[in-house]
Amino acid sequence: MWADFLKLFFTGLTAGAGPCLLSCMPIFLPLLAATADKTAQGIMATIMFAAGRLTAYLILGFLAGWSIRILDKLTGSAAVPVIINIVAAVFIIILGVLITAGRDISLPFCRRFIKYFIDKNYQSMFILGILLGFAPCLPLIGVLTYIAVKASSPWQGLWHAGSFGIGNGLSLLLIGGFSAHILAQGKQKAGPGQKIMIKACGIFLVVWGILLMINK
Repeated sequence: MWADFLKLFFTGLTAGAGPCLLSCMPIFLPLLAATADKTAQGIMATIMFAAGRLTAYLILGFLAGWSIRILDKLTGSAAVPVIINIVAAVFIIILGVLITAGRDISLPFCRRFIKYFIDKNYQSMFILGILLGFAPCLPLIGVLTYIAVKASSPWQGLWHAGSFGIGNGLSLLLIGGFSAHILAQGKQKAGPGQKIMIKACGIFLVVWGILLMINK
């Protein structure tokens, strides 16, 4: 069991600094830059994003350990990834639009969304972590296939997926924590240009959300 734990942990560590990182950074970094004013806030947002992805991995690992047929239905169905991509894209576009528009918005829905998902950026990061975790990169698909073959129970599948997720999250925390510090320092030095940088991040999120929806 410990051999499997270490194998999956180091697989997650490697993937977290490679393909998994590349798949989430275009969303993660602009949102972090737009919503985190201090290093501590950025680190908390990074932790919540990693926790969201780990939550998704644990659920997928549990299902993979339960039955390979359930995993096949979840990952093989054309509808599931499309729905996840659309939900993620809509959420990202709304975040981008409101970040670009700023806080001078009177609509109650927009003000509540800003309050709960931009001012409290750790909540939006957790949701995005879950959504992107359910739209897995190639390394995770390989790990889930391995779990489906090796795991003898749902709980063993959850344990295996957790091993991968911890390694994956550790890479994200190291890179995300460093990025949070750099971005926070950059925003403080930007002065009047800070608003322009935030709006640029918002526009980037809108564009990325549209691309995510188109490429579903």
